[in-house]
Amino acid sequence: MPTLGEILGGLMADVTHARRIADEHAVRLAEYYASEPLLQGLPVPRLRLPEVVVDLPVLLDDYLEGAPAETRSEDDLRDLLTQVVADVLGQEHSEPQSIIHAFHERLRIRLLPRGKVLPGFEGVSIRTNLAEAAQLAMRDAAEECEFDLPSETMARLAEAFKVVADEEAVLVPAKPPSLELEVKTGEVKGRSNSGSISRLRVVLQEEGLEWHHQENSDGTRSSGLTLQ
Repeated sequence: MPTLGEILGGLMADVTHARRIADEHAVRLAEYYASEPLLQGLPVPRLRLPEVVVDLPVLLDDYLEGAPAETRSEDDLRDLLTQVVADVLGQEHSEPQSIIHAFHERLRIRLLPRGKVLPGFEGVSIRTNLAEAAQLAMRDAAEECEFDLPSETMARLAEAFKVVADEEAVLVPAKPPSLELEVKTGEVKGRSNSGSISRLRVVLQEEGLEWHHQENSDGTRSSGLTLQ
């Protein structure tokens, strides 16, 4: 039986998918208009969904308790990230042991403010904070050891830190508390006399995202999504 989050997520995903199909069709129409002399001067039709209203009868069947995320221990994460530093620097430097040791210690310090930190974060927060702490610890270690860390190497390390954070930090994702709903028409009608039917009214409004790319002062490139 679906939860409230799954129903809302499905609605939003389906509407987003419908907009994508409409945009792809608009692109094909634009190419067709460009190829036809009599259509070249006309505006290309493009369907938008500024607002979608969905009104559903539902039955509230159960309340499901949530559970926090299960994460690796901080010691395990420090060891994994330190191995990343050893692997990347080992490809370019014959004796990187001093900076590897400094990174391991600096990472412990960088994680302290967050956590007692780490176990309390959920999902994206765990991964984001872990990757950021690793990058800051790497800069601290390079400064402490007076180690020349090229921007290209730092960029490779940053990407490797993100991989560890994304794939290794969370063992079991968090489960937020949720409501279990019955939405099948036959089931809802069959229990229509029970007095337990509620209505779920959802208003979805359209927003757009755009990719922006920029070159940073250290020579690396970064990308991000912003609202139109």
